[in-house]
Amino acid sequence: MLGGTETIASTLGWILLDLARHPGDQTRVREEIASFRAKIDGTGGLTATDLDTMPFTTAVIKVGDAFSCPDNSVDAPYRSHYD
Repeated sequence: MLGGTETIASTLGWILLDLARHPGDQTRVREEIASFRAKIDGTGGLTATDLDTMPFTTAVIKVGDAFSCPDNSVDAPYRSHYD
């Protein structure tokens, strides 16, 4: 029943980490989504078909999916706040 949820969560985590490391890209994704929501008057949620009108956001998701680490323990930069 829950198959794939950890993989999706891991991929999203890597995408968010990458966006945090690149604030300009994060701003561009945010602006692209806000622009789309303004066109639909902020009504309703976003669907997968809406990604066709958001090329940069789509690219970020595809690249994040392609380059996300399959295992959180491999090549994961780790630093404790105690380091």
